Amino acid sequence: QQQQQQQHNHQQPQLRSSAAAAANPRRASNAHGNRVAPAGQPAVTRSRSALARFRDNHLQRIQHHLHHKLDLLSEHRPFFLYWFMFVQICVLIATINTYGVVDVTLTKKVQSEEVIGPNGVFEVAYRNSTTNYFVGPSRHDLLLLGAKFAPCMRTDSNVVQKVLEPQKIEESAFGCCTRQGGELCYSTTQQNCTGLQDFYANKTCAGPHCCIEPSQYPNCERIPEASLPPDAAYDSCRCTLTARPCCLGRYGQCILTTKERCDFERGYYSDSAELCSQVDCMQAVCGLGEFAKKEHPDQWYRLILPMFMSVGVIHLVLLLLAEVAIGLDLERMAGWHRFGPIFIISGIGGYMISGILLPYNVEMGSNGCIYGLLGALIVELINAWQRIEDPFYQVFKLVVVIAFSLGIGLLPYVDNFSHIGGLVFGLVSSVFFLPWRAFGSWDRARKHLFGIAAAIGVFVMFAVGLPLFFTDQKTQCSWCAALNCVDFVQGLCAEQDQQNPF
Repeated sequence: QQQQQQQHNHQQPQLRSSAAAAANPRRASNAHGNRVAPAGQPAVTRSRSALARFRDNHLQRIQHHLHHKLDLLSEHRPFFLYWFMFVQICVLIATINTYGVVDVTLTKKVQSEEVIGPNGVFEVAYRNSTTNYFVGPSRHDLLLLGAKFAPCMRTDSNVVQKVLEPQKIEESAFGCCTRQGGELCYSTTQQNCTGLQDFYANKTCAGPHCCIEPSQYPNCERIPEASLPPDAAYDSCRCTLTARPCCLGRYGQCILTTKERCDFERGYYSDSAELCSQVDCMQAVCGLGEFAKKEHPDQWYRLILPMFMSVGVIHLVLLLLAEVAIGLDLERMAGWHRFGPIFIISGIGGYMISGILLPYNVEMGSNGCIYGLLGALIVELINAWQRIEDPFYQVFKLVVVIAFSLGIGLLPYVDNFSHIGGLVFGLVSSVFFLPWRAFGSWDRARKHLFGIAAAIGVFVMFAVGLPLFFTDQKTQCSWCAALNCVDFVQGLCAEQDQQNPF
């Protein structure tokens, strides 16, 4: 009986193991606890199924980790974009409060008025009405606030050779034209001194011959009127000037005229100077503080200031909508410390390209910055290509947005070349600044290499572009204006000063 009981106890574990194997083939094992192959299943199949389970589990862990990291990226607050939009709104409010709003039309009207000329005779003066279809100040007022305009940022060879030097040559032939017995006078050429007037050649009115030390003219001590010789030639020292320098236009043009005419033509009148050579008209037109050296513009910061400006109310609304639609989610994903550099680099790079190819257009706005964000979206689309359900549809949407923006860039005040430049700089800088996740050591090394190459690329573009802008002025193209402005209304581009004047 004891032998039979021992044999029964020995057979029970084997029966339980066989029953378990029949119920769950995957968990079949022998009496020692080792798994055994279920009946009819080869060992190779079991090995492959184990590898598949391991692979699926590994991929699930990677996806869970990646989604967790991406969720963390979305927790950033768009502080930079909120701050930038607030500054844009404040700048436009202050601008309109200071300078007002001009006519909201596409075409200019010629206005005329009779004014007193230097010779005491009434003459007709003409001027074009100022317009801004974006509902904002005039172009001259925006220029004073810091709009992009290359002649205010560097010494422009065309301005010097075709405006300033001819004015100096003409001034060298000036004499003093007196009238009313020598009481009133103005400096001009002999051809313009007609009628009952006397002309004294080689002696400008209140010129060096009226100084105790002529070498110190114009900042010299004048000879007292009682000490002047009674000779009529010294009437040019006793007379009252009726014409002083008036700066007109945007390229340093200067004429000697009355204050009444200068004010009507919206010029900058100098009450203290006597000749155009004594004033810096480019400084008067550009504003924003004095140049370090006379007639040598150096306002390089106009590469930055226009980003915070807008042409008018409509332009600002369009910019804010684009910044919200494109920038908010991007900054939430990347953070302000990555988003901000991409935004600023794109804006500066865009205005640098625009200044090289279209130096004489007055432009402002964050258009280049917005295009830089589009470049960042392209980079992010490439990085997330495998995780997007329909990537080609996203590409199509980006192409439509870019094409629509380029179409808007064909209007005056909006610069297509700052768009293109901002897109390029934003695309390259985003490769360096945007966050990324690596899948293995090789992928990490590859993305590190791309980031370093992108940083070098941005540095090289600025290293080449800035010298081109500030020194080499032969890079202008005659056909660039056709890509920047189209006459939707006949004569629109010419009336809005969108053509090269030189």
